Amino acid sequence: FLKKSRQLNQENVRISGRVEESSRQLNRAVSDSDLIGRWEETSSSEQFTLTVGSDQEIANPLHVFGIDESEGAITIKGENTDPIEATYMPTVFAPIVANFSMDGDQDYPIVEFAFLYMTNMDDYVSHPDSIAMVVLHDSVSYSFGTAGGELMDNVTIFAGDILYEEEPEWGLPMVRIVHGITIKDTISLEVIDFMENSETFTLAGEIKHGTIPLMAGVQYPIEDFIGSLWDDGDEDDELWVEKFYVEFLSDNTGRFIDYWEDLEYGDSDTDSSAFVWATWDDTLAITEKHEDWDEDKEEYIVITETIDAIYKIENSVLSISAEFDFCEDEYEDPLSPYACGDSLRFLGLFGLNDVESLIISFSAIHDYDGKTGTRTDLVFNQIMPGDGSIIEITSDNAWTDSLVFAWESADHVFGDGDVTYWPELSGDLNNFFLMTSNTTDNIWKIPYHHIKYY
Repeated sequence: FLKKSRQLNQENVRISGRVEESSRQLNRAVSDSDLIGRWEETSSSEQFTLTVGSDQEIANPLHVFGIDESEGAITIKGENTDPIEATYMPTVFAPIVANFSMDGDQDYPIVEFAFLYMTNMDDYVSHPDSIAMVVLHDSVSYSFGTAGGELMDNVTIFAGDILYEEEPEWGLPMVRIVHGITIKDTISLEVIDFMENSETFTLAGEIKHGTIPLMAGVQYPIEDFIGSLWDDGDEDDELWVEKFYVEFLSDNTGRFIDYWEDLEYGDSDTDSSAFVWATWDDTLAITEKHEDWDEDKEEYIVITETIDAIYKIENSVLSISAEFDFCEDEYEDPLSPYACGDSLRFLGLFGLNDVESLIISFSAIHDYDGKTGTRTDLVFNQIMPGDGSIIEITSDNAWTDSLVFAWESADHVFGDGDVTYWPELSGDLNNFFLMTSNTTDNIWKIPYHHIKYY
């Protein structure tokens, strides 16, 4: 669960893009002794479930990722080379047609046919500015060639949704996902190798992504094809160790720990991040702060995120599971059915017009790994509640709960010993709460019954 959350953040699928507005009682369980300690993740999984609001067809993701063969082929034939059928079109990665699967072994010769646009792909049907072809004869030699001009009138590109937005500051044009290519008649292309040997190839044919039907109201399991492609490299597992831990401390703070070791070269490293946690019933609430780029402000901003997970502990085994709706929770405001469909490019889903929900579910199993470690690398920084958080005080919780502030531990000026914190109420808080004493803990609570006026 913890590892997958971070991976999704890297792929722009954040748990929540808004500051949490919540009336939940975050301090129902001040210290759950069963949770306190360090836990090692032993297994984890994630599932994506898509539901659409109307019947429709979309491009087959297995074709878009070049895992399965698309419909049709581009036939490539050289003067001294037998005809080669290029039947894969992984255009989510690059504007190419190839004769190999992105998910399988590659046999020589390997052929890639590519097309290039110098300006925005504004039209859904157009001709490229030029084409290129590379032929890998073996692991060390290849031939390469390009063509352009009037020949491009014979090459027709059929495109779909926007894959990359225009970036004028970098001189990058807008790019659409390509779903089909047709070569009228044949075109000729000369390729040259390092020894300046040349060979003329002819290209002909048409290829397109197949489609799959989606029915309204049906829940479809969706595979994370990008993750599956990268997870297949198991040949180096015996030389690489990576472990994920989570620590729960008795002061309701904790750490995510990512440890890796390169057994071949003897290198190792540890990365960690802090959080605040609370529990009630079977719910575990984890609150984190992280930086994110704000496109409007053109600067990094600090975002506080809270996720509620279901947890269970049996025989020193911690199970955690959670889910959220991408369409509802990914951004500050819920996405419209069309906007949500347009945002699912990271799963290779193109052409969606009416999306009811995309439920992303996580689950993980952890084994108890002993007592918590020492917090030595944290920065003095408030981590709960986040700026702009709303904590609602009602008659139901005024006599049972507390307003809780937590921060990462500060280092003592002499290097050891307890740090004494002197809380100071600012703004309107001083008008409503009675002041409490100093503390050596990095968590401070104001019981709600200390409110001066109701």
